Amino acid sequence: MINEKKKYHILQLGCASNQADGIKIANRLIEMNNSIVDNPKEADVIIVMSCGFSKKQYADTLTEISEMNKLKPNKSELWVGGCIPAINKKFTSELSFKVDKYFLPRNFEKHFNISNNTKLFEKNKIQDILKIKLNSFPIRVSNGCNENCSYCVIKRAGGKTKSKTITEIINEINNLDNKINSISLVGEEIGSYGTDIGLNVFELVKEIVKIKPNIKISFSAIHPKYFIKDFENYVELFKLKALLI
Repeated sequence: MINEKKKYHILQLGCASNQADGIKIANRLIEMNNSIVDNPKEADVIIVMSCGFSKKQYADTLTEISEMNKLKPNKSELWVGGCIPAINKKFTSELSFKVDKYFLPRNFEKHFNISNNTKLFEKNKIQDILKIKLNSFPIRVSNGCNENCSYCVIKRAGGKTKSKTITEIINEINNLDNKINSISLVGEEIGSYGTDIGLNVFELVKEIVKIKPNIKISFSAIHPKYFIKDFENYVELFKLKALLI
């Protein structure tokens, strides 16, 4: 249960998908009359959006969590989100202190009671609140990945691809501030977007262009096999003026 009128400090680590989730969390906390503070020493709750993409990033994240624990006031809580709690459910055993709560990429929206009808803040305000730079506003379109690459652990964090419907994504885009004119469609692997619900990324982009003909669109993380499998469709997609390539 998220209480009102508390001070939260959010540490963003990792990829664009993690960033998109962190933005949604900050947005929801402020909507519920909480505030986001720059200094973790002033926070009632510190949230670390963790990254476990590689051994180095995993170790660096645990170091950052430890630093946040040192900085937080005695009565403050430490929460960990992002991929690490999903990659290693026993990660807290590697720490010498208590983590009060943790949440996974697939359940964070339920944890914070986030819906697709929430109005999202103007891009510059989000950048100021979270101290991040956004070339394009990240919109998560899917979670997880269908591949089994031996060099990547993210499949353990997200499981198989779970796609949002086009309606859900369009609602989220419609709730963006009008000043936002560039979006990035993000996920652990979005080449497989829609394979679980009978859709594909080409249909998604065309629907976005219909409702936002002047918006610019970029992508993150498409497995090369999808470029080979759907080469002709990607060629047609890249002809759209909306795409940033």
